[in-house]
Amino acid sequence: MRKLTEVEKQEIQFILNNYKASNFDIVISKGKKLLQKIPTFYEMNNIIGLSFHAKGFFEQAIKHYKDLVNQEPKHFGCLNNMGNSFHALNDLIKAKNCYEKCLEVNPKYINAIVNLGNLKKDANKYEEAIEYYLKALKINDKIFIIHYQLGLAYLALGKFENAKKFFYSTLEKNPKFTTADRMLSTFLDYKSDRSHIDSMEEKLKDESIDENLKIELYFALGKAYDDLSDFNKSFINYDEGNKSKEKIAKYNIEEDKKLFENIKSLFSEFNFENNEILDSNHKKIIFIVGMPRTGTSLIEQVLSSHKEIYGGGELRDLNLLISKNFFDSDNKMLEKINFKNSEILNELRDNYLNNLDRFETKKKYITDKDPLNFRWLGFIKIAFPNSKIINCVREDMDIGFSIWKNYFGPYMNFAYNFKDISNYYKLYKNLMNFWKKRIPNFIYDLNYENLILDKKKEIKNLLEYCELEWDENCLNSQKNTRAISTQSIVQARKPIYNTSLNAWKKYPEKILPSINMMKK
Repeated sequence: MRKLTEVEKQEIQFILNNYKASNFDIVISKGKKLLQKIPTFYEMNNIIGLSFHAKGFFEQAIKHYKDLVNQEPKHFGCLNNMGNSFHALNDLIKAKNCYEKCLEVNPKYINAIVNLGNLKKDANKYEEAIEYYLKALKINDKIFIIHYQLGLAYLALGKFENAKKFFYSTLEKNPKFTTADRMLSTFLDYKSDRSHIDSMEEKLKDESIDENLKIELYFALGKAYDDLSDFNKSFINYDEGNKSKEKIAKYNIEEDKKLFENIKSLFSEFNFENNEILDSNHKKIIFIVGMPRTGTSLIEQVLSSHKEIYGGGELRDLNLLISKNFFDSDNKMLEKINFKNSEILNELRDNYLNNLDRFETKKKYITDKDPLNFRWLGFIKIAFPNSKIINCVREDMDIGFSIWKNYFGPYMNFAYNFKDISNYYKLYKNLMNFWKKRIPNFIYDLNYENLILDKKKEIKNLLEYCELEWDENCLNSQKNTRAISTQSIVQARKPIYNTSLNAWKKYPEKILPSINMMKK
């Protein structure tokens, strides 16, 4: 590459400054212009790729990474970044290849080692993930996020003491990383030790802690005070956490209304009875859907205790594939699809099934318990006609309360206000009624309360629906040692209990008008 002029150096610095400031559109625009002027300045492709990745345009990011790697095959940083974009696209094989190539060039590049651990985690191979994280820790034990990943991995495996150790070491390295505080709150016994509560209360006074991270403290303290039966303090913290999160989430119910109407329009005239897309000889899939906090994790724990069923967990694959291929950014359909001849739909099915291969299980059935897959039941019926659909239902007010007192991150922005929760719940019920009319006998409703009151009967009926023989292990799902990585990590490892029924009644009466919205 020729020597850069002073003006060009200034242009590059301008682009780098904008990247640091997260002005990604400027980076992409100015970066492309610079490449036209200086085609041999290949490094700019890395910055442009990172900017596209940050905006969620992973294919465009990969294109620029490839342009750089083609010229500089040993650019390990770019190889790692390309792996991250493939990972975001759920192309785990290509992601793995990128990380391994990166480590061939630089065997001690921690980011790639951790990322390989993350791949193993996504494949439910938590023990192998831990090996990668520990390897990274040996290279540098000062990086707090590695401690945190170890905490998550041990928590998923139900090894609470190990998880506790690494969440605390995370906080030693970075006391302001309050996500670790929130994860600790999910399983700590606050009745015997209040020291963690005191620590979190002090952090709330720290004005230097980011607002998003303070929100996690509020939810953690809400859980802690609930454990101590101090329901007034619990309410205050949950309420503050939800109000703060609501401001940031800026949820608009109209967007989901639009999406749901488009879904109904897409399938209102489709003849499911004459579906000509044949099911391939793949593992039978059991989709567990419903509103969040309706027992989906418990049901998966019960089912995955069966000798024929592998618990896949809360997969995002279907949502990503459908959103990408059938809807634009405004939730409008990209086209009125002729499903019977749709190459897109066949590709969707194949990609979904290929992604399931990461679990490397020989079991006949596999579960996918992303609850919001209820939106895609029409697609599921066409692409996977031999699948099973379990719709988890629960008492209205218990649903609303349980959602309100849980932190969901960015995935469920309707969860932080009772009005939004109630309105989303109505959309859910309306769409489920639509599916039951359009695809009758395809959906099995499982009532959470009935399961608690008569466990054996409900599990027996469930297995019959899934066309499975009785397995006594399903009655003792708390003994199932599989990894769990959902909100219900701790609860799903307990014997089925009834203390969650009407839990909202323990809280101050001022919560009642809000919860009542769920009934209207």
